[in-house]
Amino acid sequence: MIEAWADLGASAALNYDVEVIEFLEILAKIGVRERDILEHIVGAQGLGKWDDRETRAVAGLGFEIYNSQAEVRRLVSPAIEAKDQTIFDRLKAYFPEGYPLIITRVGKGIATATANRPDKIIEDGFFKKNATGFELLKKNELIEERVAGLSWNQGAGEQPLFIGVVHVDGTRLRVRKANPRPAAD
Repeated sequence: MIEAWADLGASAALNYDVEVIEFLEILAKIGVRERDILEHIVGAQGLGKWDDRETRAVAGLGFEIYNSQAEVRRLVSPAIEAKDQTIFDRLKAYFPEGYPLIITRVGKGIATATANRPDKIIEDGFFKKNATGFELLKKNELIEERVAGLSWNQGAGEQPLFIGVVHVDGTRLRVRKANPRPAAD
């Protein structure tokens, strides 16, 4: 964290860029735990080029899961019953490679005439251990949480299944250049 502050501070002092200032503001709002969470989500590949992020944000959460629902249902339902933590790694195959996300929870619901409500849920161990940090990052709009529901057939006795993810949304982190540095007098 100290290195990140130092590098960005030096960059801002030597070569003004509104992105550097924005990054310093982000770092001021988070701590080491939140930095570790972001690194865990993003992984070694980083977020990539700024101009590439919007495309990945749109395609990334389009999930291959929806195209493979029958297969995914066969994986998720028994994993929930067995509280099998390996399901989180197995589900990664249904997301675009390199997309910055973590699968946080999977669950079954109970369907009523008015709503579906969770019945059985298992959470990823890293997500559960760092829940407060995830909430802080969501509050600062650095990550976004989404839930993907899978189609189900109530007549066949199926229960609604869902998969929760947290992702770093490239469109949210794109820095606005609308306020360029004022000219010196």
